[in-house]
Amino acid sequence: MLSDDMAMGMMEAALQKLARGFVTGAVPELKSDADGNLVTLTYESTIGGSPSGIPVHVLVHVALTEDPALADAAKDSIATP
Repeated sequence: MLSDDMAMGMMEAALQKLARGFVTGAVPELKSDADGNLVTLTYESTIGGSPSGIPVHVLVHVALTEDPALADAAKDSIATP
């Protein structure tokens, strides 16, 4: 089990790893819906440092839209505990 502090540190590491990808050009592909109203980026990785020694799987999903209904639908599609 991860403490909040440990989880925050791992989130920071994952976001820094993604940010480095923007600098080096190793950015995940942007995907757009058929109408171009919703653009998404999904980044998957693993981060070490968990107490059990098992790598933690990271998924960062970014959705960009000007449509409030699409924003709500994108938000609803994300699994939360």
